[in-house]
Amino acid sequence: MGPIQPKKLALAILISFLSAMPLVVWVYLGATGQLSGFVDAKHQEDLTIALLIVTTVWYIGVTPFVIWPRIWNGTDARENLLKKGTPARGILLETGLKGKEGIKYQKRRNTCLVMAVKVILPDDSYEVRSHLALVPESILPFVREGMEFPVRVNPSDRMSIEIDWEPLLVHYPESTVISG
Repeated sequence: MGPIQPKKLALAILISFLSAMPLVVWVYLGATGQLSGFVDAKHQEDLTIALLIVTTVWYIGVTPFVIWPRIWNGTDARENLLKKGTPARGILLETGLKGKEGIKYQKRRNTCLVMAVKVILPDDSYEVRSHLALVPESILPFVREGMEFPVRVNPSDRMSIEIDWEPLLVHYPESTVISG
């Protein structure tokens, strides 16, 4: 992992603090007695507990697993790795489970597929045994063991790879392109 960028750290802290503002305002209004203008006394405690639960779920579930990764990695880590990763060759060793189909990505339909890939760099080769690939559906029927494709390797984590399907798409029909 690279050095922490001050702007990204400040943004992560700011978003974390701002996400609690509805609960802070609610508690402040309750403590000053101004809450009765918004909600009757019978429902104040229930709504305060509900806001506390929503804020807790936000802090524990959403912020560290959704918001922070988007701040640190950018909005699309896959695109970032395809642009900045180290180029290599990949050879499909085997396929595993096929997951969700019809995922829209880059204006086409894709399917999740677990793969074992042999990554070949100029000075090294190794295996990534459980890579979750997003395979364009026009290529999916042609995916076979021994298939070769370009990959990009994360320089800071060589087990993190992304397959670059774009060069292969010229050889397969584009029947799965989604317009709009």
